[in-house]
Amino acid sequence: MKTSLIEINKKYLNNEFSLEEKAQQFLSEIKKNADKNAVIEVFDDVLINAKAVDEKRKNKTAGKLSGTFFMIEDSIMVKGRKMSHGSKVLEDFVSPFTSVAVQKLLDEDAIILGRCNVNEFSYYAKNNTSNYGKVKNAYGEDLTCNSGVGVVVKNGLCDFAIGNDVCANVRKSGALNGVSSYRPTYGLVSRVGVSSLASSFDTLSFALSNEEDAKTLIDIVKGADIKDMNSIGAKEEKKPFNKKIVYFNDGNKAIQKAVDSFKKAGYEIKEVTLPNLKALNSAYQIMLSSECGSNLSRIDGIKFGKRSDNCNDIEEVYRKTRTEFLGKPIKYLTILGNYMIFTENVCEFYSKSLDIKNQIRFYIDEILEDAYALVLPLNVDTNAKLDGVKDYYKLEDSEVYAVLPEMLGLPVVSLSTINNGLSGVQLVGGKGSDDNLFNVAIDLKKSL
Repeated sequence: MKTSLIEINKKYLNNEFSLEEKAQQFLSEIKKNADKNAVIEVFDDVLINAKAVDEKRKNKTAGKLSGTFFMIEDSIMVKGRKMSHGSKVLEDFVSPFTSVAVQKLLDEDAIILGRCNVNEFSYYAKNNTSNYGKVKNAYGEDLTCNSGVGVVVKNGLCDFAIGNDVCANVRKSGALNGVSSYRPTYGLVSRVGVSSLASSFDTLSFALSNEEDAKTLIDIVKGADIKDMNSIGAKEEKKPFNKKIVYFNDGNKAIQKAVDSFKKAGYEIKEVTLPNLKALNSAYQIMLSSECGSNLSRIDGIKFGKRSDNCNDIEEVYRKTRTEFLGKPIKYLTILGNYMIFTENVCEFYSKSLDIKNQIRFYIDEILEDAYALVLPLNVDTNAKLDGVKDYYKLEDSEVYAVLPEMLGLPVVSLSTINNGLSGVQLVGGKGSDDNLFNVAIDLKKSL
């Protein structure tokens, strides 16, 4: 494992390096990796902030994350900085406040280096649809990433990165680049200051170089927030830790390696079957499009977003703004979503999708009754080439394992078990079982 954030902080407080020097190293690496297009903006106050934290160290007031640098995905707000969520329609939007979670990191003296590229509104599409162009993966292969967070961590451009894991963006970026990621229990971290695609799925998540960092970061950013109606605070599952694991394998070599490693670490492991994943796939896409249609109704050139010129009336403002400044996949998703949430269609589509979600939740809860993690494949679409694909919208059956914990709001630690493998494994825990899930992830990593 690479050096943990706790170890970096200890070395920094022991005067083993200065933040100015480390900042210069990161800035140099960002320039060297410009061809990956993972970083769309480097903040101009990085060195100023580094000097300020160095002064705090002298006064012995430096925080728990002093000595560390991170990147934010272009879906997260920082006061006075641009946040476009990968879309042309928001390219001039300047954040009026800082994300609650980011502010907690800043309060502990972590320093933001800049913004990472991301798909337009984080929508799952087979190719990168960002207004800033496509992201190339860290191995230099002809594969594009939905988000740049995995690239910047893998290539050593920062200590960790954060993004919105809707459509499994953060986890898939991690899998494509061989780094670990952590998606907390839904509601554990405030979503205030995170640009939304689908409110039921939006979750601020981390791309990591060390699995131990997941606990360090969540202990800092978790907590109830009265401004987030779905915030659950820091409730935790009290079930005592045991070494029981269940897994599902679709023939993925990464899963088999994880199973062998768990056995070596002394875990009791059992294979399980999963419910109808095609139904889950359909339910997910209906819920995603419905919530997207509702959330993006505010992007109209009046409330938010650039406004098209030469509009004669309000209807033209709406139509021309969205026609000119939204990408094709987002137009598709909003049209589909608005159809789904017509009054006469809600019971036919959205309500039935919720029923499917609840049935699957009951099944997964039963599986996790006596086990501490469900091990699932994290398959990524290796057909997402840089030269583009025709079908933006189809979610492959093999990729639905990534959206299962997302639909249910369960915590996930994802990691690569095969060097340079374009897939990984997900360790899925019960709601609120984040702390015990970290123990499982660390045990697996040590046994690989």
